[in-house]
Amino acid sequence: MSNLPDLYIDHNKAPVAPPQGASYQAGPNQGPATGTYGFEPDDDQLDLRYLLGTFARQRKLFFLVFAAIFGLVVAFTLLQTPHYSATTEVALSTRDKSSGPELLDMSNDLPKGDADISTELRVLYSRNLAEAVYDKVNSSQDAVLSTDLEAGSGPMDLAKSYLNAGVTFINRQIALIGLFAPKTLSPEEIEQEKSQHIDQFLKGLNVRRIGNAHAVAISYAHPDAETAAKVADEYARAYVYDQLKYKRETNRRAAEFMEKRIDELGAQSQDASQRALQYRIENGLLSESGSSLDEQNIAALNRELAQARADLAEAEARYKTATTMISKGSKGDDFTEALSSDVIKNLRTQQAAVTGKLAELSVDLGSRHPTILQTRQELRDVNRQIQSEIDRLVANLKNEVQGLEERVNSLSDSVAASRTQLADKNRALVQFEELDRQSETSRILYENYLNSYKETVAREGIEQADARILSHALVPTSPSSPNIKLNLAFGLALAFAAASAVAFIAEMNYPGLTLGRDVETKLRLPNLGIVPTYTRGKVRKKTMEKSLSGKKASVLGESVSNILTSVQFMSGSGTQVIYVTSSFPNEGKSTLSALIALVASRKGAKTIAVDCDRFKGGLTRLLKSAKEPGLAEYLTGKKGLDELVQHGVYNENSSFLGVGNTKLSDGRVEEDHSFPALVQKLRQDYDLIVLDGPPLLPIAEAREIAALADYTIMAAKWRSTPRDAISEAIRKLPHHVQAKLGVVLTQVDLKAMKRIGVGDSYHYYAKHITDYIG
Repeated sequence: MSNLPDLYIDHNKAPVAPPQGASYQAGPNQGPATGTYGFEPDDDQLDLRYLLGTFARQRKLFFLVFAAIFGLVVAFTLLQTPHYSATTEVALSTRDKSSGPELLDMSNDLPKGDADISTELRVLYSRNLAEAVYDKVNSSQDAVLSTDLEAGSGPMDLAKSYLNAGVTFINRQIALIGLFAPKTLSPEEIEQEKSQHIDQFLKGLNVRRIGNAHAVAISYAHPDAETAAKVADEYARAYVYDQLKYKRETNRRAAEFMEKRIDELGAQSQDASQRALQYRIENGLLSESGSSLDEQNIAALNRELAQARADLAEAEARYKTATTMISKGSKGDDFTEALSSDVIKNLRTQQAAVTGKLAELSVDLGSRHPTILQTRQELRDVNRQIQSEIDRLVANLKNEVQGLEERVNSLSDSVAASRTQLADKNRALVQFEELDRQSETSRILYENYLNSYKETVAREGIEQADARILSHALVPTSPSSPNIKLNLAFGLALAFAAASAVAFIAEMNYPGLTLGRDVETKLRLPNLGIVPTYTRGKVRKKTMEKSLSGKKASVLGESVSNILTSVQFMSGSGTQVIYVTSSFPNEGKSTLSALIALVASRKGAKTIAVDCDRFKGGLTRLLKSAKEPGLAEYLTGKKGLDELVQHGVYNENSSFLGVGNTKLSDGRVEEDHSFPALVQKLRQDYDLIVLDGPPLLPIAEAREIAALADYTIMAAKWRSTPRDAISEAIRKLPHHVQAKLGVVLTQVDLKAMKRIGVGDSYHYYAKHITDYIG
């Protein structure tokens, strides 16, 4: 491209580097060249322009999903059966439980806290209560069981009722003609069918607590307003009656229980009293003072024992004194008992008298005098009597000691026996007290049960429910469901959220390329420019020339000029051979090749376009040269280059070499060594050579032709060609070709780009290019 006008090339300067902020790299294992231009939004910043662009690009899908979901919500709302809700308020009594009997009081289960009230709510939801209400409501209606409770007036309900009526009619007709015997339901099947009706019946019930009060609101929803009010009131009455019934049943069961228990407790009390009395008799516990008398007796014995021991000690002392004195040679007349004995005193007096008499007689009479002998004998008799009396006194002392010893022993035995008897009585008394306590406990329990039984029996028939109805249900005038406003608001929110999610998911998984930054961020390739759609019909030579004519410049011409400028920036001033290819056929590469050659020739560059696609020959058909000889004839040597090149295709600077008759050779273009020589020869004669090659993925020789070019342009159809296909096609190119390669989006709708390319350079390009170019 060295001979292009100064509009494209400054011959006095080095090749222009990419703009600041752009960075392109290519390596053997890094894939194609990559780049990033200009402003990069922060990762943590919400790009509203991107969101708007996504919405614009996926608006059809968004509105489709939005309409589908919102339509389903509207249809669901319209098809729902209108239900009317009626409410009855019930107060739960809070009177004091002390008003009833304290023993076995199971009849006043009043709610005291949140847990108790929650339990009452579960009672209202119980299946037994629902069955009672269900039977009561149906028994007061003329309709068949559950008909009024389940019938609705919505479209679906009407259709269902008509269908059921038809099925019933057919079954009756079949039964009339006798084809089948009428089916008789078994008791189990009847019960199962009723259970299903009750399940359906419970769905309309709603019970809630009213604030923090001990009160609940019972609401029932039904297609018929009067039925809803009737069921709500019946639920309240059934709940109150259920409490009353429970109380009566509880009192009855309590009375029966206490009656049996009273008989048992009476027998137990009598038996305990009998055992205590029998034990008292067996253990001699005839009076409560028996133990005290025994203790007094032991105290008296202890006093006697102490006195006896004192007496014994005194007697032993006297006896010991007497025996000691006698053993020391005393005649025994000097110990206490002898001194105090009157007998000894008298005998001592006689002894003294006889001794005196003997002394007198001894003076007058001789020692052998009979009188003296008689007196001496008399004195001996007195002495013997004294000694005999002393021996008797000593013997008496000894006997006294022995007697006192026996008394002490006897008293000690009596004390020990009394203590043993007292201990036995104390143990017996403890056991007796235990038996007595058991007897008293049985008696008290018996009396309590008896009193409670009397109170329970007296209370039968006067029980009152702990709940009362505050207000009865009013017949509702407007349906409570469906809530059309709420459903529509929810439908709008759901439809918007789902449509947005689907749109963003579709955008994230969209395989095509929409924006210029998609090329740079998703393919990591240079974005060379776009080719707007310039005609509604087939692309022809005249329409192409017409689109570039008129005012001094055109939108299409300016777009192609931008592509040439981008190639200049990407490749440098040495680019002379540009290779235009694509991933698939019908990507607009031939039109792009023709436009590049046309614009460059109008700028004064001597240009030639060569159609290298021997399979399609799109450029040749575009320039209406399908029957003209061309490249095939040159490569087979049938004609020379001067005979094949068509000069002045658009103007004096434009030339063209068609594909020619491809049937002349079955070989590939690059297999012939004359093709590289042709390219080299064209380099010498032209400023710009544009090679329109075959697509890369289906045609293998497209990669080898790319190796002869200075720069390769990959044409990708706007919002059509998958990114993976482009990446796979580029991956097949040699590495040095990947380093000089850029992408051009073709067949771009500028009007659509204004809407869906928000935030992208092409959005601003499409929006403002017409302000400067007609």
